[in-house]
Amino acid sequence: MAKHEGYWKKHPKPDLQQLLIDLDAEKWRIVDPPTYYKVLCPCPQKHKTWVHLTPKNRDYAQQKRTYLSTHACFNKAGR
Repeated sequence: MAKHEGYWKKHPKPDLQQLLIDLDAEKWRIVDPPTYYKVLCPCPQKHKTWVHLTPKNRDYAQQKRTYLSTHACFNKAGR
């Protein structure tokens, strides 16, 4: 995949930066953090989630992908 910085502040963790890139590719809107990225789905149900800036759990990115793929309009990026 081509390097993509996005219109949001780059996430310092590469796996979470990739998650944000994937969400952006799915047309989710990403709002820059003070402590979390607020991520808004473009669908009529207006799903939303937050991505921690400094998660303590090392598996956080994968767990967030799993959550999104089962609970929201996160089709291609989580699979």
